[in-house]
Amino acid sequence: MQTLERALASLQRTYPALDALQALVLLALDEQGEGGISSARLSRRLEIEHALIRRACAELEAQGWVRLTAAGKATPALRVERLRSLPNTLA
Repeated sequence: MQTLERALASLQRTYPALDALQALVLLALDEQGEGGISSARLSRRLEIEHALIRRACAELEAQGWVRLTAAGKATPALRVERLRSLPNTLA
């Protein structure tokens, strides 16, 4: 847990516009690697309500960190793809 806390603190220190949830989403996306992940899967993985994940992702998209696309079919899930990499010192 200390490693996660240090990574979150470092990310927020480097990018002060990020709130804790946005930073957590970016760290999870960075760990996921290329190709993206559905917001629903991210929600389950982080054990955070889907609506909160979607809002954090929308804010990250507005800041140019991610791209959101429809996951398909009749689902509220979005495909979240990272556009910017985190510095190696944070990952």
